[in-house]
Amino acid sequence: MKESESKSLDPIRQSAALILARYFLLHLREELKKDSSLVEHITMEGISFRELTESMIAELLEHFPDLESEEAEFNLFKRWWKRTDPPVKYRKSTFKMYNQVFLHRILDLKYGDSMHRSALFKRLASVLRKSVEYGRGMTYQSLMAGETIMLDELRKALSESENPAECRDLLMRQNQDLAYESFRFFDGILKASLKRSDDLLNTILPAPVAEELKLSGKVIPGLVPDCCVLFADMVDFTGIAEEMSPRELLDELDYCFSHFDRISSLQKMEKIKTIGDSYMCAAGLFE
Repeated sequence: MKESESKSLDPIRQSAALILARYFLLHLREELKKDSSLVEHITMEGISFRELTESMIAELLEHFPDLESEEAEFNLFKRWWKRTDPPVKYRKSTFKMYNQVFLHRILDLKYGDSMHRSALFKRLASVLRKSVEYGRGMTYQSLMAGETIMLDELRKALSESENPAECRDLLMRQNQDLAYESFRFFDGILKASLKRSDDLLNTILPAPVAEELKLSGKVIPGLVPDCCVLFADMVDFTGIAEEMSPRELLDELDYCFSHFDRISSLQKMEKIKTIGDSYMCAAGLFE
């Protein structure tokens, strides 16, 4: 960063970010001292954890030229990790994705502009998405439990500042925004999951039955005095199946049943279910 640009930054932001950057630098260097099986592991980025961490250190030093003029007194991340009562000790684990978010968090704290805020939120969403996709058991509750402890550690660290109250206020506002973005992410996952469940339920059961099942957890039997039920299946399906590939067979069934669905909808008939080559629908059930 140019000297003129540095002078134009909020001194409170610079102070808070510099303090946290020192603790982060100590943690990153401790990461590189861990067992070679961890450090030389090839990450999803296609490079080793060592290379990735070294690039983060270089980026940190680029944004904080005076970072090495004073060292952090202790490893804040190690203390935080111990307080979370983890299944794996600090020395036996690496924090690649957390480090990536934390680097953006420090830069957002320092610059306080929309560009760095956007980069922070994008990185957070990427890390959360990967955590869910790779089955790491990440939930909003578990995330917030760890972040509450980290926030406490960071607030204590900012007591070193000449303006601790102002620095902590900046940190709290950032933390609230991160918590909200995390909530939005997990809320989106929940809504998508519920939609998939609804869609699946509606392919198995008539819409009124599916809705009753969702609301009460059961379906009360009812009597329909007058209705019409259609059962249809393909002639010589076994012989046809022997002559077609599974993909061709499924495509053919989908083609036929899509026409059944269209006609049923036009005639206001309720699709009940499809089983193999059989199709079942009914009229007069829910009028």
